[in-house]
Amino acid sequence: MKKMMLKFTLTVLCFFTFNVAVTAAIKENPLIQEIIREKENTDKEKLTVKTETRRIDGGAEEINYYYNGNELKKIVNINDYNNVVIADATNEIEYYIKNGKVYFIYDKFTVIEYGEPIIDDKTGEEEYPVIDESIREKKYYLDFKGKLIRYVDEDGKIHENDSKMKEDYENFKINMSDKLKKYLKN
Repeated sequence: MKKMMLKFTLTVLCFFTFNVAVTAAIKENPLIQEIIREKENTDKEKLTVKTETRRIDGGAEEINYYYNGNELKKIVNINDYNNVVIADATNEIEYYIKNGKVYFIYDKFTVIEYGEPIIDDKTGEEEYPVIDESIREKKYYLDFKGKLIRYVDEDGKIHENDSKMKEDYENFKINMSDKLKKYLKN
């Protein structure tokens, strides 16, 4: 129960932080503004979801495909790695799609580290106290043809047409699920 409440709180905080950071970063670039408007419209739509799940080393992978009719609008890939004794890690990547091309990627990696177990006096069950939480977020903005135009790194620094942007995006593509690579082909 505590883990669920913690994950919910972290999700709400991330959503708020994400919206504040994006609002500040997009004011000057009309294409970035258009990407954000399209993303927000997708998030407001009533979409049908199809889910695939499978076991992976140390956890589970879930891929949610969101459709408006037959049109794929969004993919959410969640890799959940659980090791209750030491830490839990979750990598959640959201891909926003228009006309078959990805135009925005939100990559969030959350790690929750646990301390030594404490025995609950009432239930006799072990509980693991949270000793550290960290969230790393990255954002990739692509034009509607699939070309990367902006990257916001985990420190919140905006990159446009620099080597860090290109290097991190190439590393991201190398490490992503083979099942999802087809959506990033230009």
